[in-house]
Amino acid sequence: MEMSLFLAAPIMLAVAMLHVPAQVRHWFGFAVSLALAGLTVWMLNNAVGAQLSIPFVLRTEWLFSRDGALAAAAFAVTAAPILLLTGAKGKRLQMFFLMFAVGGAWGVVFAHTYIALFLSWEIVTLTTALIILADERPQSHIIGLRFLFVHLVAGLCMLFGIFMQYSLTGTMTLAYPASPVVTGLWVLGIGTKAAFLPIHFWLPFTYPKVSPYATLFLAMITTKVGVVGLVRLLPPMPFIAYMGGAMAIYGALLALVQIRMRPVMSYLIISGVGFMAAAAGLGSNDAALLHMFHHMLYKSLLFMTILISVDLSRSGALKRQTPKPAWATVLVLIGSAAAIGLPPFNGFVSKYLIKDAAYGTPVGTLLQIAAVLTVMAIGRFLYYTYISPNRDRSISPLDAMPEQLGAIWLTALLVILTGLFPVLGADVAGKVYSWEAVWSTLQLVLPGLLILLAFRRWLHPNTYPTHSARISGLRETVWERPKALFFRLGEMEMEMTQLPNVQYVVAAFFMIVLLIMVVLFTGA
Repeated sequence: MEMSLFLAAPIMLAVAMLHVPAQVRHWFGFAVSLALAGLTVWMLNNAVGAQLSIPFVLRTEWLFSRDGALAAAAFAVTAAPILLLTGAKGKRLQMFFLMFAVGGAWGVVFAHTYIALFLSWEIVTLTTALIILADERPQSHIIGLRFLFVHLVAGLCMLFGIFMQYSLTGTMTLAYPASPVVTGLWVLGIGTKAAFLPIHFWLPFTYPKVSPYATLFLAMITTKVGVVGLVRLLPPMPFIAYMGGAMAIYGALLALVQIRMRPVMSYLIISGVGFMAAAAGLGSNDAALLHMFHHMLYKSLLFMTILISVDLSRSGALKRQTPKPAWATVLVLIGSAAAIGLPPFNGFVSKYLIKDAAYGTPVGTLLQIAAVLTVMAIGRFLYYTYISPNRDRSISPLDAMPEQLGAIWLTALLVILTGLFPVLGADVAGKVYSWEAVWSTLQLVLPGLLILLAFRRWLHPNTYPTHSARISGLRETVWERPKALFFRLGEMEMEMTQLPNVQYVVAAFFMIVLLIMVVLFTGA
């Protein structure tokens, strides 16, 4: 069986991390990630797409293609500051599982056969579940088991699809699906990890409820491995493109009606992955993976800054926040500008490439709507959390360790540098940094800010109608009734994810669909 040194290296280093003295463990993890990042940068600079044949190393054109190197760089580069930040707080087991998950993600990136890809895929599933189970919160046990159950069922869909693919083609070498049944099974399996609608329920159930450190790890790994699976296993399809557009709108809309920070960030992840899925569905893999890289950086910047500057256990609501140090406000402004897609930050580069690939199509229209909603959701979060002068000042801000501040500022620097100097080369920089590109972006950002300004009182967290207010009766005005219905959308989503058996019901649905497909396949 083929074994990739690129898969083994992060896993061996994760094991070594357990035996490093606690005082320097976070620096060791940081150095290891930097070394892996340096390897991927070398691969990116030498990406020629040529066939490589080295003993014990996977032989595939993907290995040294630009797409493969870019995907590997995304996981390695983003892991470095996260390991430094979490290691400074002594999160030993979670650091180990994160590095192990990076190894699994690299396995998905570099796999040459279905067996290697599936094993790497399940490594990611198990390690991310263990990150949740290693959490100190009482509810983490239930959340972790439900997360694991859903993703293992999705893995079964992938496995059955692999078996059917092998029976049709007679080879385990990666290729696009050979039948619609295989396509359907892989869409279910990959779509679960990528948070496709309506099987995204595990994400809002998990991310806001586990510890902030676990949320940071999951946001970096889980859905992004699903994006790599989309690019590697599925051909460009209108279904995936439209699914991405729907995810982009739905995630931004739900983020707009949340009243706590972590649900806002969780739904914005769904929206961001929607942009990546739309690009993959349109056949623009470069843009999809580049946005994956950029999204991991600026979303990590936002998560880490919130994690260090806000006591989420005491004041997680947008309407009740601690006074923020100036450095936190600056960092959140950088991350928010990247998430909105403003130049010269990295989100501008990748989002423009995606919107350019979708230009003139219905998917492009969906992404433009999503971009406006994203501006509104990010602007609302930014104002009421870090800029508003009416924040609660009765709670003292958290003290940040020097290593943590260094990790966050390093991430902010990467967000800026990858925007000024796109990793895909000077040709991309020349394309995106033109007056036409900048103006097309401002045409979406400015309307979003103007709409947010016009409805700022309507969207204020303090004025959200609660369930008890709806029961006792709202004022029958032109604004209150649609406002109650609008905010009820966000409440219904969160309530559904909290139902005790919803995960098992959806998993049972998966199994029924799986059985139907198997019967159709064997009867064909």
